[in-house]
Order: sequence, then structure tokens, then C-alpha cells
Amino acid sequence: MEIYFTQTPPIDFWPGALDFSSLVTSIRDTFHSKKDVADCLVKIHILEREARIAFKSLGWEGDYRDEFYFGIPAEGTFQIGYIIKQSNNGTCFIASPIRFNFPSSDTISYNVKGLT
Repeated sequence: MEIYFTQTPPIDFWPGALDFSSLVTSIRDTFHSKKDVADCLVKIHILEREARIAFKSLGWEGDYRDEFYFGIPAEGTFQIGYIIKQSNNGTCFIASPIRFNFPSSDTISYNVKGLT
């Protein structure tokens, strides 16, 4: 699956975004089989790992004060995006299956295996 990685100046309010605990609760409420829940959590782990690698190439210094997840409707399902807010200056780094066109931001993308 193609994932887009970008950064933005500080954003302080993320309506609809979930912390990890809320995301897990939502996944458990959505999927009734333990295997489906586990498969979804593995995909989230892959997204986080790949995002952190990509974010470093966009200037992320490795620290963060907040991390959030957000759902994006897709045909017959939904996909998950991931956000980290850097501690020292509030810069936000976003991993998403859709491209955001922020005029002042660099965006990179690549195919992340294991997220289909």
C-alpha cells in the first residue's frame, strides 16, 4: 500500500484523532475475531515503524509529546493514518494512505509491505 509521509507546522487540535488505547478499543469493537484484531494491530505496528523511519528523513528528531491515529474511509473498509507531534517545536509528522498537499511541506511516499 502506498503511504505518504509529510510534516506540518504545529497543529494543536486533532478532532477525531485517537490515542493508542482508544484505537485498540475501537478495533476490538469493530472486529469480533481475535485473529482480525491481531492482524489489524500488526498492520498498525508496521505503519508506526515505517513512519518513524520516513519521519526522520523529513527532519523528525526522534522525540514526541503526542501521537495519534486517524481513520480514513476506503471502499468497503477503512485505513489508518498516524501522527507524531515533535516535543521541542511542535512540528507534526503525518503518515497517511492519502496525500495531503500542504504547500510548505515536503512529502515522500513509498509502498509499505504488509499494509494491504
